[in-house]
Amino acid sequence: MKILFIGNSHTYFNEMPRMVRDLFASVGRRVEPVMQTEGGKGMFYHCERKDILFNVRHGDYDVIIMQDKATRFDAAEFAQGMDTLAEKGLSQTNARRLLYMPWANRGKPEEQVPMTAAYRAAAIKHDCTLVPVGEIWHALLAEKPELEAVLYREDGNHATRLGSYLAACSIFYVVSGRVRPLHPADDDALITRLGLDPELCRMLHKAACRGVREFEK
Repeated sequence: MKILFIGNSHTYFNEMPRMVRDLFASVGRRVEPVMQTEGGKGMFYHCERKDILFNVRHGDYDVIIMQDKATRFDAAEFAQGMDTLAEKGLSQTNARRLLYMPWANRGKPEEQVPMTAAYRAAAIKHDCTLVPVGEIWHALLAEKPELEAVLYREDGNHATRLGSYLAACSIFYVVSGRVRPLHPADDDALITRLGLDPELCRMLHKAACRGVREFEK
């Protein structure tokens, strides 16, 4: 399965697409991720990049995952960028289209509301499936606020490795359609490589799997 990731640092931090690849490998499925990202940029910028447009049109991807900026998120710019990308080739591709929704900055959970609304609207308009990472992220923090320190980096914006693992898990459950969470062992190769706490990772799998299913209702 070939997956194209289009986004910014919320995608490329901690090599999150590689985590997605390794999660699929753990269940015996091969994924080939390709990443086209630039820090601080959203779909309004990406829709004009000729390399991205060529990849969308001719890359023969099975899945295309798109992500807008989270800091200074602009709903109108996001919508215009998605409209333009659709006109320039996205709507003609046979790839499954996903919108990866990031999370609001630390201390500003109210900013998640307009972001979620904009992503919902774009998903409906452009026949995309939502990956509601931001909703899962803040629901988890509402339940366990102590996790804020291990999901956010010091800048209050980007994800730690554990935060990127939550994003990767969410993408995994949307793409795979799996309805039961994985229960990785303490010696799981991916968790060991990332140096993460196995019990926390199992908690994130449950939260991601549950959150994806609940958001679909």
